[in-house]
Amino acid sequence: MINTMLRKRIFSYLLTLVTVFVYSGFTKNKSNTPVYNGETKEIWLATEYTFTSSVDYAHPFYDVDLEVVFTHENGTEIKVPAFWDGGYIWKVRFAPTLTGHWTYKTVCSDTSNTGL
Repeated sequence: MINTMLRKRIFSYLLTLVTVFVYSGFTKNKSNTPVYNGETKEIWLATEYTFTSSVDYAHPFYDVDLEVVFTHENGTEIKVPAFWDGGYIWKVRFAPTLTGHWTYKTVCSDTSNTGL
């Protein structure tokens, strides 16, 4: 009998927590629209960017590293490694963590590569 009462109390407590979480500010708020490089994006929603290499690498995984640095207007920086997607194509996915204006710049280990 004690176990049954304890289970009901725990279930009630968990149900209350879930309800509070769902209706609180912890859920995704569609009014939060960060802007970066002129595009309006939803906060926490990943966007994929594609970059085209100006150099053909025999071994892209070993020959070059590409990183994209996203910078918020308050100075917060998030560095995201890009990945090779075949041929001359490199991609990166980024989800803004703050509302406001974001910019990005690429940092390539091969400084002669004007596409990356």
